[in-house]
Amino acid sequence: MNNLDVSIIIPCHNGARYLPKLAASLRPLLTPQIEVILVDDGGTDESAELFQRLLPEAICLRQSNQGPGAARNRGAEVARGEFFQLLDADDSIESGKLTAQLAFAKKHALDVVYSDWRMVLVDQGGETREPWVQAAATKEVVEALLGGWWFATAAALVRATAYRSVRGCDVTLHNTCDDFDLWVRLGIAGFRFGHVPGPFANYYRYQCVRSISRQNRRQFLEGEARIILNAMRLLEEKQGASLARRAAAAQRLYGVARNFYGWDEARYHDLTREVFGLDPQFRPGGAMGYRLCSRMFGLPAAEKLAWFKRGLTRGKANSRP
Repeated sequence: MNNLDVSIIIPCHNGARYLPKLAASLRPLLTPQIEVILVDDGGTDESAELFQRLLPEAICLRQSNQGPGAARNRGAEVARGEFFQLLDADDSIESGKLTAQLAFAKKHALDVVYSDWRMVLVDQGGETREPWVQAAATKEVVEALLGGWWFATAAALVRATAYRSVRGCDVTLHNTCDDFDLWVRLGIAGFRFGHVPGPFANYYRYQCVRSISRQNRRQFLEGEARIILNAMRLLEEKQGASLARRAAAAQRLYGVARNFYGWDEARYHDLTREVFGLDPQFRPGGAMGYRLCSRMFGLPAAEKLAWFKRGLTRGKANSRP
């Protein structure tokens, strides 16, 4: 099936306003060995029709609204590339990315190659380009992912056979961290990751658009917790739940738990119990005061104090003229 080098797969839901810029950025990258697949995920703004006009070479598909993970999987069904470039409609990649990553992946027999990336903040005043993030993992990749390390989805190139082997994105996660879930499942399955230095991916954040985590806070947090716990279950089955991986997962899960404090303390306590199930010797990271308070009085007391301090800080900010 694979007779091209790269398939660029783009999920899109009512993203027509981003498509002229996206098409212009992709056109210089096109070669006979690269295809572009856009999946209109139940949008109402005729994104597929617009993109087809802007980039006639592209394959444009439509499906009912099922979320970006399902749209990526739909694109993967028809993709002919040896590797997939997963690209959101509002992000972009730089010239040279595909060539450099493809060569590196083939030379070293890698399944996921990722590079450096940057955040681009967009508001009414224009764009603010943050410094490039040097993305190389400093730990074993599964431990790093479980501990909170990440790279922008667009920063990677993933082998098609690896993507299909783990059945692609988990569509039941809807809009929650499906990239984190995909990378960690690929790592647990034994697929090889590698870093190619280079400023190659732009991750756009539009200040006027509510982030996924703010649109449905509970769904986002529950999804992240589920990914962490599912990953640990997979590792237990494969006898790969090392102490380092368990400790990393516990730290990230406690970060999720802390977000529940103050509005669903029962869930905070449920997740805290899961944390100690992963790492009975767990000690939280964070500020020195928080760590000292947790050791002296316990995690709930430390979190209560931290929550109170955050409330005071918000109150002062809101009271400023």
